[in-house]
Amino acid sequence: MVVEIIQQLAELISENSLISIFVSLILGFLIGYLIRKGIEIGLILLAIIIILIGIGIISPSTITHEIESLGIYANQAKSLVENEIHLIPYNSIFFVIGIVIGLIKR
Repeated sequence: MVVEIIQQLAELISENSLISIFVSLILGFLIGYLIRKGIEIGLILLAIIIILIGIGIISPSTITHEIESLGIYANQAKSLVENEIHLIPYNSIFFVIGIVIGLIKR
């Protein structure tokens, strides 16, 4: 009986479906990993900035100016991302599972 169920499942799932699932899972994992590393780098930069402000090497107004200038670049990057977002299978459950694994996996 179990063999019959496995055979029926094998008939329903094609090779292309398996490849699509695998690619979605891997892309999700990589993007989740990238997000996690980006958060870690952001926290390290924040600690460095706080230390530099604390010892008086830079002023908070300098940081404010730099963040404002980064906002200009963020708007330019947004337009580029909007053009390429359709390449990521973000509506796939396997992509979401991959992101979660990438975020929590050490």
